[in-house]
Amino acid sequence: MVDLIAPLRFAAGGVSSKATSPELCHFLIKDGRVTGYDGVLTMSAPIEVGLNLMPRAAEMVNAIKAAPENSEIALAKTPAGKLSIKAGKFKAFVNCLPDDYSLLVPFPEGAEIAGSSELLPAIQAAIPFCADGKGPTWSQGLRFNGPSVFATNSLVLIEKFHGCLIPHEFIIPVAAAKELLKIKDPISKLQIGEHSVTFHFGDKWLRTALVSGKWPDNVEPMFGMPGNREPLPEGFFEACKTLAAVPVPDETTAKLHFRDGIISTSASDDAGSAIEMHVASAGIYPLEQLLLLEGVASSLAWGTYPKPCPFMGEKLRGILLGFQR
Repeated sequence: MVDLIAPLRFAAGGVSSKATSPELCHFLIKDGRVTGYDGVLTMSAPIEVGLNLMPRAAEMVNAIKAAPENSEIALAKTPAGKLSIKAGKFKAFVNCLPDDYSLLVPFPEGAEIAGSSELLPAIQAAIPFCADGKGPTWSQGLRFNGPSVFATNSLVLIEKFHGCLIPHEFIIPVAAAKELLKIKDPISKLQIGEHSVTFHFGDKWLRTALVSGKWPDNVEPMFGMPGNREPLPEGFFEACKTLAAVPVPDETTAKLHFRDGIISTSASDDAGSAIEMHVASAGIYPLEQLLLLEGVASSLAWGTYPKPCPFMGEKLRGILLGFQR
């Protein structure tokens, strides 16, 4: 039985759910492929449909999903230009654009390089540290350069090794990175153009427009900052979670204060909550960012505070900024 829903669901990742522009809410089904475009992402997969047409994406997905399970689905084009979907006793009609409509959908372009099994794990490690919707444009996405992916949210800077030979710097939007993680299939190759990059998954692909701008020249050298990195104390992240469950009233940004063998949510001995734990150096750090380091950082140079604190993890390095006293 032909599986239609899988390729439609894949291509639907590149279809806007809110836009009314025809380019952004219709599939392009042509020459055995279904393609969707939302203005930034284009996603395409092979589909066993012997028709060339441009159906309304949401209508087609819903109709195919509503068809009885294990029933053969017959697709046809009506004289009125609609897509007819028939499965057993079920029948639905999907609105389509006219055949002479020129649906403007961008396709892959640029030089090809081999993918890597470590690309998706690198993206997954870096994406929590993107400045999603905040900060300068260049920080609102994942930066690829050389064999690494980079991210920053102004408090943490991270570099994760992925092993691909990226020929020049580019930045993909956070939305594209999140869609890549949904796909889960290994990335077989990349196509890098001047204004886009395409990730190929065998015969499927995701193309994304790039974030404009580039990282300032003074950011990447921060990874070379000296510091005596020490393993994080046993139970450190469990302690952070416990203290996060007892927020300080009226504090807009939760902080952890390290001092005298304790970590505390307050600078005062008679306020907030605290847990006894030895950390090598005193300092004040953003609690939310410390929690994000779980599973990422294994050692950290606390002693460089109040300057940025370098940390290390598996095939990654980073910088944590503390708050000034």
